[in-house]
Amino acid sequence: MAGIAAVYFLAAKFGLSLAFVNKQVTAVWPPSGIALVALLLFGISAWPGVALGAFAINALAGTPATALGISAGNTLEAVAGAYMLRRYARFDNSLERLRDVLGLIGFAALLSPLVAATFGVVSLCLGGMPWAQFFPVWGVWWLGDALGNLIAAPLLLTWTAQPALAWRGWRLAELLLLAAGLSLVGQAIFTARIAPASSMQSFPYLIFPFIIWAALRFRQRETATAVFLIAGFAIWGALHNVGPFALGTFNERLNVLQAFMGVSAVTALILGAATAEREKAGELFRIVIEEAPSAMVMTADDGKIVMANAQAEMLFGYAPRELVGQPVETLVPLKHRSNHPGLRAGFYRHREARPMGAGRDLLGARKDGGEVPVEIGLTPLNTGQGNFVLAAIVDISQRKHAEERIRKINAELERKVEARTKSLETALNDMEEFSYTVSHDLRAPLRALEGYARMIELKAQEMAAQPREYLRRIRENAMRLDRLTRDVLTFSRIPRQAAEKSKVELEPIVLSVAEQLQANRPDAEILLAPPFPAVLGQESLVFQCVSNIMTNAVIHVPASHKPKVAVSARARGDGVIRLSVSDNGPGIKPEQRELVFKPFVRFSKPSQEPSGTGIGLAIVKKAAERMGGRVGFESTPGEGSTFWFELNGA
Repeated sequence: MAGIAAVYFLAAKFGLSLAFVNKQVTAVWPPSGIALVALLLFGISAWPGVALGAFAINALAGTPATALGISAGNTLEAVAGAYMLRRYARFDNSLERLRDVLGLIGFAALLSPLVAATFGVVSLCLGGMPWAQFFPVWGVWWLGDALGNLIAAPLLLTWTAQPALAWRGWRLAELLLLAAGLSLVGQAIFTARIAPASSMQSFPYLIFPFIIWAALRFRQRETATAVFLIAGFAIWGALHNVGPFALGTFNERLNVLQAFMGVSAVTALILGAATAEREKAGELFRIVIEEAPSAMVMTADDGKIVMANAQAEMLFGYAPRELVGQPVETLVPLKHRSNHPGLRAGFYRHREARPMGAGRDLLGARKDGGEVPVEIGLTPLNTGQGNFVLAAIVDISQRKHAEERIRKINAELERKVEARTKSLETALNDMEEFSYTVSHDLRAPLRALEGYARMIELKAQEMAAQPREYLRRIRENAMRLDRLTRDVLTFSRIPRQAAEKSKVELEPIVLSVAEQLQANRPDAEILLAPPFPAVLGQESLVFQCVSNIMTNAVIHVPASHKPKVAVSARARGDGVIRLSVSDNGPGIKPEQRELVFKPFVRFSKPSQEPSGTGIGLAIVKKAAERMGGRVGFESTPGEGSTFWFELNGA
């Protein structure tokens, strides 16, 4: 607190030494900038130090009551300025963002001095100054505090934000040259009698090239220092009645001086902030490019490389910065190099972010003459410095190797699958041939056995009943075994591939099967409900489906019951034909449903003779599926079942 008060007091004493309107009013007031910086650095809670310094200096120049009012205004000015900068501008002391500079100009230079000027001039008028002088004195007071915040505050803020000196080599030499030129020209313009004051009115603007130099080539710290030095030269010349501000009364000279210093400070700070933001954006862009995990190359509209990151240099085998300045065709394989300028020109005619060479394999040329497979994404960049293209390049060598390995593995797998398929086809063909041979060879002795049994039965009428029963059973079992072998042969010979389909009329097949069943089981009641639409299928397979599903409905009805079978067909809305066969058999229990269409499965009770071979429904399922159809059933135990198969309508 004491340190702030002491610094404020000393700066205020210098400012009041330039007072011309009133001994407590001056157009040069650096304490306003010092107070603002103190609260920005140490927090608003440091306001008592500002208040103490302001009261002390004003108490020496006036009454305690007047000093109290003036010090209150000075303190509130600093508090208001610091609060608004932190609260609304999110202020950064380095002043390297344009928002910080605009916040300093708006809140600290334009608004907060209103408080001090108003409090101060009212206090002076209450202390005896004529009220007629209110507005002239108020204007000088406001302008002095505003310049203090524009010139003194940036100098202190930037040096505290960046206290370290990092000038080296040519950078230091350039800074020394700037300082020497600024000092020589500043002294020549503002402190030397090189010409009459009346002819030097435009001379102050000769200093602007040095302000621009500082803002464009250095940071805000150097820029604020340059403005402070220029202000020092200008104030000294005005006080000593030399230079461009030596004309008119002292009041008039200071008014012109204030305007010049304000323009200089605002110009320098805004230009410096814009330059710093541009440099930070450029540095951020360079960092993003350099740290990118893939190769990045940026080219200008003339095809020259202006930037290449370390990944690009490693990918193409170049030393750091060796690619910069080279034509981008350097990275294009020799066989494609002559065509590339035309492709590049085509991209510039239709500038949009897109992958390069869509649908083509791209190769990049390495420095050693080798080639590397790559993927490239192109992004156009439009900047104030020209048009550029940023190329993101990904090395896909490993992916290509992996794809080649996968291709070879797939080819080997396909070869093995093909060989295995051929082997399986051979085995299945052998099995079919074997099944046919076995079935054929088995049926021959079975038919002979049945025939001999029938002959014996016919010629042995006088034989006792028991032997005749045995002969009947031999014949029936021979017939059943013959049916079984026939069904096995049918099942095995249904083609594995999809059947060649054509139009098949259902009605003659249904009538033929019904006639045969009626002949074998005269007591059966077979109800047909035409029409029976034509279907797409293979006639032999359709016959197997109809025959087996209708036969299954008859033979599974117990001998003590009269078989009742209903056959119908209907077309669904999607063109599929469903043939349904309902019976009055025993039905299927829930636990048996999963086994219905499996081969060699029968559900006869142990006390009953098996009525079928157990393969008929399996034949239906296999045949229907080979023709692109499907099968199913609904059943209620004790009430009967309805089996169906579906095929596309013709």
